[in-house]
Amino acid sequence: MICFPWKCIWGVKAPPRVALFMWTVAWGRILTCENLKQRGLVLAGWCCMCKNVDESVDHLLLHCWAARQLWSFVFQFVGIEWVFLSQVPEVLLGWWNWFGKRSSGVWNLIPSCLMWTIWRERNKRTFENQETSMAKLIELFFNTLYDWSKAWGLTLSPSVGEFLASLAFDSSI
Repeated sequence: MICFPWKCIWGVKAPPRVALFMWTVAWGRILTCENLKQRGLVLAGWCCMCKNVDESVDHLLLHCWAARQLWSFVFQFVGIEWVFLSQVPEVLLGWWNWFGKRSSGVWNLIPSCLMWTIWRERNKRTFENQETSMAKLIELFFNTLYDWSKAWGLTLSPSVGEFLASLAFDSSI
């Protein structure tokens, strides 16, 4: 049994609506096609990101090819190797303070920011019938991460470029 990752949600310096979103995600309650079907709504069962398999919380935010591309890009960008876990609560617990409490402020924001980026893209595809390229999604993720980090005083970088340069972690820590 997995402990509930409450500290990994409420202890992160994310906007309140994102923290609430992450709380709902961790409980598996965001309104994916799978959850809507369980409530009696008849919908197409496929994931709008990959147009392939059923859209569950874990699939949409972790295992869908689009989500995987985003996660993989971030891992590669910051220079770490990560064994991906199967459920959102496991990922949050494994991620929390991985670099220790002192240097984890921005690090702890990454899962919330990535999942928020994916969720917003999913809703854009579902409700507006618009699709963003992977390159633009990556750019949106890093800009959002910078904005949140700047707003909470987690970075002193004056530009996104300098902020990105500061994200290359030493994986030997």
